[in-house]
Amino acid sequence: MTAGEHAAMLASVRKHLRIARHTVQTLEELEATLLRVGDHMEKSVGVGEALEGRVRAEVAATGELHELVLHPDLLSMNPNDLSKAVLGAIQQATAEARTRFDTTEPDTNA
Repeated sequence: MTAGEHAAMLASVRKHLRIARHTVQTLEELEATLLRVGDHMEKSVGVGEALEGRVRAEVAATGELHELVLHPDLLSMNPNDLSKAVLGAIQQATAEARTRFDTTEPDTNA
């Protein structure tokens, strides 16, 4: 290998190493952003109610149901009507959580 070929190969290796370092840095920044967004989704919680507050649901923007509260007097209610009320409260809470997620910024101090 000539000195010129050796220098060209060394320059190529250095160039690829710079690209690899930049790629790693970009991936680390992307990972941090994704973690912040995931945390923001988890904190973006909505509340929905039905039957004059006797059914209450709390849902995160991730879709995770955090809480479902049913008033004891609902036990005698028609099961189909009750399930519709529960579903309505969950849907309302999910919509609110998504709105909160869409209208607020994630914490950038992470």
